[in-house]
Amino acid sequence: MAQRRLAERPVMQLVGLDDDATVGSAPARSAPERLHEAAAHVRTWASRRPATAGVIAVVAVVLLAGGVAAGPHWLLERERARVLGPASFVGAVDSLRSVPEVPWTADVDGGVAPVLVGDVLVVTAGSVDAGDRRVVGLDAVTGATRWAVALGADPIPDAVACRSAGTLVTCVAGPSPAPDPRGLAQVPDSPVGVSTLWAIDPMDGAVRSQHPISGWVQATAAAGADLVVATYASGRLAISRIEPVTGRQVWHSQWYASGRTKINGRLRMVVAGGLVLVSGADTSVLLDEETGERPAPSTEPRVDETRLTADGTLVREHYRVLDSAIVARSSLSSGLGEPWLTAEGSVLPVDVSDGSSALTFTSDGLGVDGVRAYRAGADQQVWRTTTKATRVSVDVAGRVVVRSGGTLAGLDTSDGSLVWVRDLGAVSGSAVSDGRRVAVLSGGVDDHPVLVALDLADGGVEWRLPLPDGTSRVVRLGTQLYALGDDLLVALR
Repeated sequence: MAQRRLAERPVMQLVGLDDDATVGSAPARSAPERLHEAAAHVRTWASRRPATAGVIAVVAVVLLAGGVAAGPHWLLERERARVLGPASFVGAVDSLRSVPEVPWTADVDGGVAPVLVGDVLVVTAGSVDAGDRRVVGLDAVTGATRWAVALGADPIPDAVACRSAGTLVTCVAGPSPAPDPRGLAQVPDSPVGVSTLWAIDPMDGAVRSQHPISGWVQATAAAGADLVVATYASGRLAISRIEPVTGRQVWHSQWYASGRTKINGRLRMVVAGGLVLVSGADTSVLLDEETGERPAPSTEPRVDETRLTADGTLVREHYRVLDSAIVARSSLSSGLGEPWLTAEGSVLPVDVSDGSSALTFTSDGLGVDGVRAYRAGADQQVWRTTTKATRVSVDVAGRVVVRSGGTLAGLDTSDGSLVWVRDLGAVSGSAVSDGRRVAVLSGGVDDHPVLVALDLADGGVEWRLPLPDGTSRVVRLGTQLYALGDDLLVALR
């Protein structure tokens, strides 16, 4: 029985596996071994053809050296194109997609606003105590100093204001303004400050001209290639339009201080829409930009406040008592024409707008009765919300972000409905936006300021950036952001 079962078993066969196919063949070589063998072949070939091998070696070295030299240059040009390129809309920053980094820093006088002209950042540096007050041109991409212009030492100017006017940078340097708080008439023997108007080529720092300006300089603004300067001396307010290179006065207007025209501090000047507006706590002077003459009086029954926005919109507001409350009514016009909109409330300032909504926003001025939205040509409000606001941070891509104290609220542009609310505790300065995000500076008096970026769609916090040590505020120049302190400028990219 047992023998029969053994006989019935199948005959075993030896079957070769795939791994066995390598038996008797050369073992696999490692990468270093293969590289060594290739190098040996190259040496053998080169020994047989020395001339050809020499030419190829020289070409390889040249190509390698060119690549090494061109690499950093290519990267720099790419960064230059990004930093100096156009934004998605006027007033937008390049991108808030990620947390900015610090590519460079520079020592500056933080009390003087930097100016961007082409690819040059014009700043003021030095101090009165050190006697080295100067205007400096920095490369906006690398932060390297391109040029410096000393502002003189007899006397050393402690007040400097620079503006871009045409293709030049115009700087007015002199003593700090000394306003007369009494609003007195002319006093011939009172001291008069003398400043100097500098016309500087921003590309190489060449000084095109210097001209004296009498009086305490209160404000300056560019009007095309000219500079408009407001000065005060001996009870007189003077406003002049000056050609920077020749020093010629295009026009000159002046008034004696009176009960209606007092200079109780620094003035603010805006040139836009063919108008020049000089305003302060007790002063409001409106002039024609071309002639320096006062336009025809407003047809409004009473105007309590006049504002000129950067886009040339003239806003006139008057206040009245209604049911024991003071309410505002605003009229908006383009230049000297009839109002194209009359709206209830005080017009809210807008930090950033892409112009897509074409809306004007108002509130009661205290931000307690909500926000109204108006459209040109229709005096009836488009919508109204109870959301409190004292300014509009962003009006971009279908989203209106309003601000009241440290609270930001995102509204739907179409109907004013509330989409999100974000309380940041305390917010200062103007907002910036890249069209998809909004960034604001958060932090109280005793807190270190932090730049916070929010998603416009839902208000979510995308990132937070504590400002670099020595800086306290953020400014936008072109499409880029910079942190500014008393004596430090920091590029944020």
